[in-house]
Amino acid sequence: MRNRLVLLFVLAVVAALLAGPTPGAAAVEGAPDEVGLFDAANGRWHLRYPDGRLSSFYFGIPGDTPLLGDWDCDGVDTVALYRESSGFIYLRNSNDFGIGEQDFFYGIPGDVPIAGDWDGDNCDTLGILRGDRFFLSNTLDTSVADIDFYLGIPGDQPFAGDFNGDGKDTVGVYRAATQAAYFVNDLSSLPSSGGVPTADTALWVAGADATLIAGDWDGDGDDTPGVFRSTPSTFRLENTLGQPVPDVTYTFGKSAWLPVAGNLGQPPPLPELALSTVADGFDRPLLVTAPVGDARLFVVEKGGRVLIVQDGDVLPGPFLDLSSLVSSGSEQGLLGMAFHPAYGTNQLFYVHYTNIAGDSRVVEYRDGPGGPVAVGTVLAVDQPATNHNGGMIQFGPDGRLYVALGDGGGGGDPFG
Repeated sequence: MRNRLVLLFVLAVVAALLAGPTPGAAAVEGAPDEVGLFDAANGRWHLRYPDGRLSSFYFGIPGDTPLLGDWDCDGVDTVALYRESSGFIYLRNSNDFGIGEQDFFYGIPGDVPIAGDWDGDNCDTLGILRGDRFFLSNTLDTSVADIDFYLGIPGDQPFAGDFNGDGKDTVGVYRAATQAAYFVNDLSSLPSSGGVPTADTALWVAGADATLIAGDWDGDGDDTPGVFRSTPSTFRLENTLGQPVPDVTYTFGKSAWLPVAGNLGQPPPLPELALSTVADGFDRPLLVTAPVGDARLFVVEKGGRVLIVQDGDVLPGPFLDLSSLVSSGSEQGLLGMAFHPAYGTNQLFYVHYTNIAGDSRVVEYRDGPGGPVAVGTVLAVDQPATNHNGGMIQFGPDGRLYVALGDGGGGGDPFG
């Protein structure tokens, strides 16, 4: 039976998946906050949306500290960076790749930044913790703090949120040594400088490797704790203060990444897909591949042939024909092909097929003026049945060749 090969061309998939919502994405009224992670090793963000989609993009340089906040008062939290080495803040009003749309100096090297709506005007601004002293500003510029006060001890980790639902964010500190968190609900009674608020609540957080964040996880108008555990990299989110068991738990990211939280607005649009027939007339095609930097398409047929599509045309005669060596019944056949990452210079490629005896073979070939020539067998595996023989082979980013062999076949797993 001859099937038509249809190749799926995905227009701008990479750009659509790696970019965040477009500037001005509308906030979702009553929508819960979501979490994200920042890889401080390379300046890459990973934001998670309610449907599980991730938006990943670069903004920042190694060593920056990430922040999320509603900088333009539109209800959507977007990315910002604090560069500890200089004390500069860089803000963007969209969650995507780009440069800072606003930057200013706030604080000194060594300060720890936070973001929040300190005065209840629906706009987020900055604050810093310096040792055991907070400095909060109600404007996004280089200015003297509108209020400063003492809370915690040097070494505490700051966090911010609207813990009582009054529309104003306040602050808290997490003390890893005792795994305790303390926060306040009201700063209005403090003097403009040097006050000492009383902590309203103390929470205990399991795990010395925890980083505390706060967010409105259920969209009810008040913020509650969330914890990012680095081992394993897991978020644990609670909808009630002091609740011992998290309402939501999921694994996401890597242990060294830094957590953030906020209302991310509408998720990025799904990429538009379109089908386009590139070539047809193939016999049981299983795979389309190509060497790095090569515009040709190599079509692998189950029966043992590899054909080349060039400029939309199928070239006459196969690039490789192993039909006499291959068993192609059931789930057998020529099942995989991988070009060496340095194929352009060494001309090496690898094929995975089921031989006439029904066993799996991975063989190295070298292309040349007279066509491909077998160099040697890389892997030989006996197969007990004709199905579940696997077949895919591919080079990983580590330069190693990975081979999928299946479980040997047979219904009910008769071979253990």
